Amino acid sequence: MTIKKRIAIVRGRNMRRFFSVFAVSGILFLLPASPVYCEAVTVWGVNVVEHGIYVAQMQQGEKIEQALGGRQRIVGQMHFLEETYKIPAVLGTRFGFTYTINGMPKQSVVPIKIIKRHPGLKDPEKGQEVVSQEYVTQQKIGEVCGTGYGFDHSWELVPGKWTFEISYEDNILVDISFDVYKP
Repeated sequence: MTIKKRIAIVRGRNMRRFFSVFAVSGILFLLPASPVYCEAVTVWGVNVVEHGIYVAQMQQGEKIEQALGGRQRIVGQMHFLEETYKIPAVLGTRFGFTYTINGMPKQSVVPIKIIKRHPGLKDPEKGQEVVSQEYVTQQKIGEVCGTGYGFDHSWELVPGKWTFEISYEDNILVDISFDVYKP
């Protein structure tokens, strides 16, 4: 075997080793970004930031058949006027609370179930009595969120106990009750 052939064989082996090492290191470099690698999300509670009567600018109204009155309003930032659990049944009154979800990693998006329980409201559009509303929303861990109710129609002005419940994976994180009264 000539020296040129030996050099060619050694170069070929070295090139194969080089490309093998390069390929393996490239694969290892990409693993952390792979969808198979993910950090587990943990949610352990809620911090209530504010509660009571608020005002907020309406951003949009969503037509939702299951919602009372056939729609749900999406509001902007809530500005609380009074911290209270006693709510007067007066048209235009809005009440509820803001909160942050406690968990890790921060800013992870998690499905949160919100249940609003109230005395029987008779929705004239549907002709039936409704005692609760339930929906799931996507929220970020650590971000301030809010939920509430607004008296937009006279048939909603029903005194009694109104409870808002927030849960994650069937674990109740918080429930807050308001006493709605006729002034």
